[in-house]
Amino acid sequence: MEDRWRQFYAVRLLFGTAQALKSPSARPGLAGGLVAALLIAVHALRAIPNPPFWVHDALSPLHLHWAALRPSEVLQGEWSRLAMSTIVHLDVVHLIYNLCSFAGFAARMERVFGMAQFGGLLVYLGIVGSIIYVGISVVFAWVLGNYRFYHGAVAGFSGVVFGLMTVSSGYPALRLGTEYFFGVHIPGHLRHWKELVLCQILIPESSFLGHLCGILAGLSFLRLRTFTHSVLRGRSHND
Repeated sequence: MEDRWRQFYAVRLLFGTAQALKSPSARPGLAGGLVAALLIAVHALRAIPNPPFWVHDALSPLHLHWAALRPSEVLQGEWSRLAMSTIVHLDVVHLIYNLCSFAGFAARMERVFGMAQFGGLLVYLGIVGSIIYVGISVVFAWVLGNYRFYHGAVAGFSGVVFGLMTVSSGYPALRLGTEYFFGVHIPGHLRHWKELVLCQILIPESSFLGHLCGILAGLSFLRLRTFTHSVLRGRSHND
């Protein structure tokens, strides 16, 4: 029953996004389009049934066993998981969720940032979010004795989406208006925290820690931007 609900909601989300994308202003730019195409292509390649052995070997880095973010393996030198884990998904429903969520931010944010900077932002959020996830997992394992996250595995683009949501809250041109969540007044700059809770309620099996790390990566970007701007202003005053 739960799987049917996930599939039904994914189809509704897909059709809703398709309707929204009919408007030219809602369509992702080049960077956003390339990332969406990459996510779809990776999943399509992984779904090839009974490929020849040479194709199987070529695609092995995309297999969840080798690509998912598993902190214990990362710390043994499998650094590629920090990036690869963000472009592989558990199933097509998981992919649809993330693509539709990404489409909601890609168009507006790429117009504000520009293609190159938006592409760089996506890389930053993916890598930094993964590093934060590994760091928190190590703390849970080595300090608290809880190895659940350390030996577990996560995958998907949702951490980057939560990072984009967080970054957008720091730009007035991208920030959404006030919302109400169970009768509680939620300002636009706190929307990512509301979405974190709501996602966990609607999809309990989703990775709360992975989404939280995406938010922390977004916050680190905003702090880094503020620090850089203050340094540049200081230099201009000195000159």
